[in-house]
This record gives sequence, structure tokens and C-alpha cells, in this order.
Amino acid sequence: MTDPTLATDTMFHEDLPPMMYGFGDEKNPLPETVDALNDLVVDFIHTLAREANELNEVGKLKAEHVLFVLRKDVAKWRRGKKLLKHDHDIAQARRVTQTEDAPKGRNAKSKRQRKK
Repeated sequence: MTDPTLATDTMFHEDLPPMMYGFGDEKNPLPETVDALNDLVVDFIHTLAREANELNEVGKLKAEHVLFVLRKDVAKWRRGKKLLKHDHDIAQARRVTQTEDAPKGRNAKSKRQRKK
């Protein structure tokens, strides 16, 4: 059952109705339905984080811990791997963009220095 402190959490109330509509529900679902789904989502995330954190010996919770917990649910595991790959690709593209925008050569000045 959902932790009482989490049951009142409305973290996903704005995000859930459009997602529900996208999956075939009413455009404006009942508030009780959104509340119930919000409770399920918060409970799932809380449980997943707690189980993944139990694997964590020292330091921060890592994506590998979450994937390990999801290993028995192949669809969720694959989606997690796919999201991690996308995150890696985006980070790599940002690094490439930042290095391309960086001044080249020893005497290159930044835009701020050129304006002075």
C-alpha cells in the first residue's frame, strides 16, 4: 500500500491527464482517477528507488541499480536501457557542440573579451 506521506503527493497531477488521454482515456479524466493513478505511480517509483538503493553499498543511487531491479520485467528493462542510451547520446552531442563553439587556438578570445 502507498505510504501515507506519499498518498497526498500531487507531483504528477499535471502530467497524467495528457498521458491518460494519449493512451485512450477521456480528455478530461475524473480527478479521482488521476489521484488513483498518481498514487500508483508514486508508489511504483518509491518502491523501485528503495529496492535499487538496497543494492547500493556506498554513494549515490546509480542507473545500474535501477536496471538490476527492473531485470525481471523485460519491457521496463529495455525501456530503461533505451532511455540511458538516449541520455548518453544527448550528453555526447552537447559535448561536441560545446567543443565546436569553444574558441580555437592560443590567441583566441571569448566573445565577452572581443566586445571590450
